[in-house]
Amino acid sequence: MATAAGPRVQAVGIDATELGSGKLLPERIYEQLLEQIASGRIARGDRLHSENTLAQSFGVSRPTIRKALFRLQADGIVRSRKGSGNYVEEIPSPHIVDLKPGTGNISDMLLSVEFRVAIEGDAAALAALRRTDVELAELNEIMARQEQLLGAPLADVHDADIAFHTLIADASRNRLFSEAIRKLYVSVMNSWLLWHRMATDEYGKLWRTVLKEHRAVLGAIRDSDADAARAAMRAHLTKGRRRILKTSSSK
Repeated sequence: MATAAGPRVQAVGIDATELGSGKLLPERIYEQLLEQIASGRIARGDRLHSENTLAQSFGVSRPTIRKALFRLQADGIVRSRKGSGNYVEEIPSPHIVDLKPGTGNISDMLLSVEFRVAIEGDAAALAALRRTDVELAELNEIMARQEQLLGAPLADVHDADIAFHTLIADASRNRLFSEAIRKLYVSVMNSWLLWHRMATDEYGKLWRTVLKEHRAVLGAIRDSDADAARAAMRAHLTKGRRRILKTSSSK
């Protein structure tokens, strides 16, 4: 952490063997830097090495490093200070390390949630205008099932969450929304795997927060309020992405 003598310039241990093919280099570098921060090897307030030094450590170009740093900045993990460098602003949940940094799992998960924010808000808006009474009854049933899942097995929680989101996509009457959501199952499961590693009381608090957000989405769809449904869904997914990155402090 920062001291009276100034912030540390933190060394970064690089595992170059994980920078092979399969994922874009900036994504894999992003994940390794995120892991360094989440695991505590780089602390809040620490200054990262310069782009030149990082590029040499990873054996890549400065533009590649810059792209990885931009991702960290966009996530609120790192802040750039003009003329000084990049400093660690927030510490993500240590549980994120369990998703195997360097494999693409973390990057794919976060990118998928960002994509869902962009499309599911509009899907919910259309569902508010196009849903049938039968679909509304099914959403109410799913919501009632979710209310009973505190402390339930991961598979049950995941299935209920997917059912809620896919039914809303189906109710939009646009099959492309439905197909897109179903193709993101793996990344959605990774987020639940992350949260299930939390302590029981912490996970319980998280699930109650998710339920509150789901109720807001459902209420707007029930009222046929497209604007409110869009806003509620976007807020739910945006907060979910923040929870993935900062599980221990997000609400």
